[in-house]
Amino acid sequence: MAKKQSKDSESALELPDPYGHGFERIEDPLEKTRFQWKQLENRRKLVGNFARNRFLIYWRSIVGLLLSFIAMLGVFFPSQISDLNWVVIFLPIPALFAILPNIIAVESAWHAMQARLSLREQGGFSDGKRHTLRVQPGIDRIIDGLRDHRRYNLISTVLVGVSFSMIVLATATKSGSVAWNLALMVSVITGFIYTLHAQYTNLNIRQLGDKFPNLVLHAPTHHQTQLGSILSDLVSSHLDPDLQLD
Repeated sequence: MAKKQSKDSESALELPDPYGHGFERIEDPLEKTRFQWKQLENRRKLVGNFARNRFLIYWRSIVGLLLSFIAMLGVFFPSQISDLNWVVIFLPIPALFAILPNIIAVESAWHAMQARLSLREQGGFSDGKRHTLRVQPGIDRIIDGLRDHRRYNLISTVLVGVSFSMIVLATATKSGSVAWNLALMVSVITGFIYTLHAQYTNLNIRQLGDKFPNLVLHAPTHHQTQLGSILSDLVSSHLDPDLQLD
């Protein structure tokens, strides 16, 4: 009788098994990472193809000149421009239209690369083999290239933001005053600098929607060559480290 009571008390005090019925892991972390990687790749291709549209690249090249031109009009015709301060509320639209697609595509490419590195290290692809992609020859150049893309976007955002902010600041001051002219001159300078920066980075934008984005960032000189197999080495040297594993 005492044994039966002790068994009943032990069964009453038993805690639920966190890995038992009702506590199973619902989702596979590898499958979740693979799904996120596919989503990021699709977004990169979609927004990247939109960002490298000829019209959008042309607009990105002249939006800085547009901001500079508006600021110069304020310097030369302060009284007339001050009566049109309400136009400033529409300036963020063309500026965002020029830089936002590029930002979304580059950030998607960066996070897609991080997800692919993680999947390679955990064997999340069809072969199930684990590969440390970070130590493959040439992958450092690819990652640095993506970092450069993000750095270019940061510079573009800062320049456009400063140019637009100076125009907004000028509207809060008396037209024709020193503060008015100084703010507009800063806007003119940053607008011109952004235009030069956009011309310098336009080639990188054309690569965002590519089916194989790492090839354009790959440095074939990182590969060793052998005299006995020139053709195979030539083909291999022009594959990025990730494609070589496939």
